[in-house]
Amino acid sequence: MNAPRLLPILAALCATPLAGCDLANDLLNSNCSDFDQQYQDDLATSAVLNETIPATPENFPMGVVLNNRAVNYLFARLAETNLPEIRESFRVLGQEVTIVIAPEIPLLAIGGNDACRECLAASVPFGIGVGFNNENPPLGGGQLDAQMPVTMLAIDNRKTALTAQFEGLTVTGLTVEIPGDLPSNVLDPAEDIAARALTSYLQTRFRSARIATFDSWELGAGEILLAGRGPFIFPEQETMLVAMQSNLPLTGAPDLQVQSAMPEGADIGFVFHPGLLLSLTRRMNYEGVVENSVNDEGNSFDGDSSNKVTLQTMESTDEQLLRTTARLWRTDSLCGTADLSASLGLSVGPGQFAFTIQDVEITGGEGFGSLLNADSWAGGQFIDSLVDTLNITINYDQIFGGEEGSPAEMGPFQFNIDSRGVSVYLNVLEGV
Repeated sequence: MNAPRLLPILAALCATPLAGCDLANDLLNSNCSDFDQQYQDDLATSAVLNETIPATPENFPMGVVLNNRAVNYLFARLAETNLPEIRESFRVLGQEVTIVIAPEIPLLAIGGNDACRECLAASVPFGIGVGFNNENPPLGGGQLDAQMPVTMLAIDNRKTALTAQFEGLTVTGLTVEIPGDLPSNVLDPAEDIAARALTSYLQTRFRSARIATFDSWELGAGEILLAGRGPFIFPEQETMLVAMQSNLPLTGAPDLQVQSAMPEGADIGFVFHPGLLLSLTRRMNYEGVVENSVNDEGNSFDGDSSNKVTLQTMESTDEQLLRTTARLWRTDSLCGTADLSASLGLSVGPGQFAFTIQDVEITGGEGFGSLLNADSWAGGQFIDSLVDTLNITINYDQIFGGEEGSPAEMGPFQFNIDSRGVSVYLNVLEGV
């Protein structure tokens, strides 16, 4: 808005009661250098990223909740799904006895026995047969039960993996049904050898087996990093939570509560603290992914605009809304600020969750700010780019399954916004 266009407005304001003339005086006397310095200071804080990511799971701003179905869906994405036969032999009374073991993919369960409640349990079905003199015997069945630690492993500075430590596997049970009428001097050693051979195979074949790999968001310059910590194990709920830490600076320690439960029917949950969403969108605002140079209607401005915008606050409420505030800065000629407030609701759209604007209003400001029209901002490009960035953030798709590392196919299920944060829940899509 240039000076000639503003003069009729100023005259009209001074023709109204004294408050209007006071506003006109504020517009004319605003100190542009002060506003510009305040804007530059605010922008500088948006650019900051921490040099390191917290190494512990405490005070995490984002969580990933998995149930047993999700864990096995991800783990089963192996490079080779047909596991090879294991053959062992020994001699009894001069005869060579051959043991054939045909293992299947382990089935994992969250929570071990009393000796290690924070372990993963594993059930490994297998076929087994015993023959003589290198013959191929008929196979019966068996199952080895075991448990192992579960940890997070750093892959590089952008990726971490949730791993089942098969190297530290402890056998907790074994059942074997070998066909044929075998004497005890064959059957007893055959069972012992089979247990040792299968245990050794699992420890060497899977080692630190990847259940899932978590990558950082593909946003902007790609400098925002994520790293999984923990995990927390909840045997009673049969869920685990990976605490996601970031190099984004957060105001104070985030108080995102550990959530162990999900809605019935959900397989994976992502929980976001509003402080993380604010810090992320402020960084994207600094990079220009969220519009930062705008006109008076909140649309992008080609060239060097004296209208700048920065994000200020973000709060999740028990009314199922994410409330955010932004500040528009006019730093040249007719200067001042305008404070903008917007409420965003969440919905389930085709294949994803989507934020939508519920309302936009101007809540205050200095200088020219009181002249802005909030209605024009609701459909402006600043709001659109903010919503797009939030949608990419909560529809986190940088989770990859097993050692194959293929993208996890998930479908939106339910969502919730309350004072704790924004939560979205998904189903794994089997057979995709």
